Amino acid sequence: MTKESKQTREEREAARQAEAMRALERVERESETIANSNFARASNRQINHMEEALDRTLKRLGTDEDGKYDPIEAWGSGIGRIGGAIFAIILVIWLISHFTR
Repeated sequence: MTKESKQTREEREAARQAEAMRALERVERESETIANSNFARASNRQINHMEEALDRTLKRLGTDEDGKYDPIEAWGSGIGRIGGAIFAIILVIWLISHFTR
């Protein structure tokens, strides 16, 4: 009697281990699918980001949508940026001198 109950206990243990192994294999397959889709999504986001950065850079260089270079636009952007930076520096100096009196 004890041998039969021991045998059934062993069979139950083996069945439980087999079920656990199947569950682990299923989780591993699903996690690989999720990881691959996350990787694909992240790489697509990076590609889109780089394309947008390239568009912004081309606009900063003075090119239009057709890729034609416009020197007046480039000079105007440069002068505007330098003027803005000078204004910001003067404003910071004035604020510091005003509030430290």
